[in-house]
Amino acid sequence: MTLPVQRKFVNRRRVLSAALGTGAALATSGCRWAATGSADAGGTGVLRIAQLADIAPKSMLSQNPNDFALTRLVFDPLTEYDHRTLQPRPALATAWEWSDAGRTLTLQLREDVTFHTGRPFTAEDVAASIHAIQDPSRSSQLATTAALVTDLSTQGAHRIALRLSKPAGNLFDLFELMPIVDRETLADLASGKQMVGTGPFRFAKWTPGESVEFTRNPRYWKPGLPHLSGVQIRTIPQLQSLVASLRTGQSHLVPGLSPVDLLGLAGDDRFATTFTDTSDNAWYLGCNLRVAPLDRAEFRQALAYGIDRARIRDVVFRGAGTVTSLPWPTSSPAYRADLAAHYAHDPARARELLAAAGGRGIGLQLAYNSSLPATGYMAQLIQYDLGGLGVDIELLPLLGNDFGTRLSSGKLPALWLNSHGFAQLNPASLVTGAAPFRYTKNTSGFTDPAYGAAAVQAWTTTGTAARQAYDELSRILLDQQFVISMVNTGATMTATTQLHGLAWTMFDFLVLDQARLG
Repeated sequence: MTLPVQRKFVNRRRVLSAALGTGAALATSGCRWAATGSADAGGTGVLRIAQLADIAPKSMLSQNPNDFALTRLVFDPLTEYDHRTLQPRPALATAWEWSDAGRTLTLQLREDVTFHTGRPFTAEDVAASIHAIQDPSRSSQLATTAALVTDLSTQGAHRIALRLSKPAGNLFDLFELMPIVDRETLADLASGKQMVGTGPFRFAKWTPGESVEFTRNPRYWKPGLPHLSGVQIRTIPQLQSLVASLRTGQSHLVPGLSPVDLLGLAGDDRFATTFTDTSDNAWYLGCNLRVAPLDRAEFRQALAYGIDRARIRDVVFRGAGTVTSLPWPTSSPAYRADLAAHYAHDPARARELLAAAGGRGIGLQLAYNSSLPATGYMAQLIQYDLGGLGVDIELLPLLGNDFGTRLSSGKLPALWLNSHGFAQLNPASLVTGAAPFRYTKNTSGFTDPAYGAAAVQAWTTTGTAARQAYDELSRILLDQQFVISMVNTGATMTATTQLHGLAWTMFDFLVLDQARLG
């Protein structure tokens, strides 16, 4: 769905003063929700989650943010990262062993797991899940990594060997994000007719545009879990109504709200908001190099100098974020503080570059993902900044599913605003998987042999060679600015303080195994 073009700009002083005022409590947290009060050991009930956009079963395997609340309810991964060390831990795979100089990985699988249909989980389901990610029609951002798997050899029901065409340092990123699906019902996943996994909750009903419901999986392989009797994810497309659903008790949890959106909950100690510890919400301005004058690097650099990143952080995220010129969070091995500070706000330098590129006095359309509330505020601040440089920005809000389709197909306008993940994982996953940064085919239409060579080196090497590749990728990203990085944050989780045990993956998929309402 495409919404009307929006040109009106909200008064910046009003936004700024409101955003820096009091609001719902904000905290930083680890990978588990920390709320006030004591947990009820017998806590049950149905957890009600609300979000702006409906789920999108068709894109279940392509890392669509609209499905982040759903993925780990129904499906389990092979492995899951420890948030502190980023080392993989067992999940459906209990052990693994590398051989053949890093070209073969053999996985031992759990033998006590059944799908929601009652059928035992086997190595054939792992093979089917990898093949599904490899399928170009599913538009998975992990397809490039999955494509390295050239042979899948099952060794009995619970052992499988993956043969790679070349060593890859980010294979466990694939395992972290890839849901293990039931091969027998996979064909019905895209339509939403069936969603069958091994996870803590079973799919019950989906009413498109309204809600999706899940019930407790009584045969879950983790003893005694989950605590909740069910989960409901409701679609509430109006932001004010979404926040009101928390206040009135219709919703227990709303992920992804901007701190500015929470001013209506100011002083209400029934709720708390935290940023996840993942730093996987990297907010960026994308540039379509097929549209003049965005085909000129000087023009894109001018935009990068013209954006006041610190104000975006302070207004939209109330200071809870890192201003940056590169996609890497501070925890990444690719992060370098001096490079991250490259594009300080410098309107004078921006005007010089605009004059050199012949870009003053033009108009450009900027699309933003309106299903991510923060992008609406950011779009208006960018419109203000660039307008002061003589670049007229026309805003185009797009609902998440529409935005995601255009992002995957490369059919966004001159500029777009969104957040991306992957940079918090192995740096190679960003440049081989994330649509804005892929070296093979990215949304901007940017190509460069040096960028491709550095991406492959980052992907297939370790140690000094990999670090050299990270620096080369950063140099090219700073020079070319086909993606203009601005602020890195975690995801926000706003919930009743009666919710305990909420957790999330390193990609911010909700984990409700131990959640309870006390």
